[in-house]
Amino acid sequence: MRTEVKVVSTTGSEPITAAQAKAYLKQEYGVIASEDVIIERQITAARQLCEAYIDSSIVEKTIRTTFFEFQEWDYYSDGSVVLELPRGPVKSLTSVKKQVPGVSDETLTLNGNYYKLGQDWPRIKVSVAATVTTSAAYDTDGYLVEYVAGMTSVDAQLVEGMLKTIADMYVNRGNETVEGSVAQLTYDAKMLWNPYRQTINA
Repeated sequence: MRTEVKVVSTTGSEPITAAQAKAYLKQEYGVIASEDVIIERQITAARQLCEAYIDSSIVEKTIRTTFFEFQEWDYYSDGSVVLELPRGPVKSLTSVKKQVPGVSDETLTLNGNYYKLGQDWPRIKVSVAATVTTSAAYDTDGYLVEYVAGMTSVDAQLVEGMLKTIADMYVNRGNETVEGSVAQLTYDAKMLWNPYRQTINA
């Protein structure tokens, strides 16, 4: 099967404040609007880089994942199929819908058409009744799962890696063509983040 992940909205606040970032950068200029804007943008960029590297959601966001192009080996012997939700941890499950080309999406029911397996990194097991296809080619059918993901608390290791990334971006801004500049994640950040990397849909 293939997956397509879309972030519908980001509602959580950044795990690092501008004041914390400036303290780490040892900036004592007070408030200079242009510098603050740069640092705040780099905070978001560092968090997004961290999320991409560990394949997880740090701040709370609504995610919509489509599962499609199923093959015979995606199905269990009983005819059911299991969907692994990427970019957890998952806080809540909003909806699970079956999609068939030319037919309105069918909302599936929990503990009826599908079952939730696990907590923070759940899998969705779709029952055999809900996997019956109605389109000409079964690999065009799919499932649309919407959920809220994000960490309840952010470990110090992740924060430290983000601060190192912010410092690298801030110091090397405008020097992206220089070898060893912000074009690549720093070794220190990677070492701090490596224990948190996920393998779901890698």
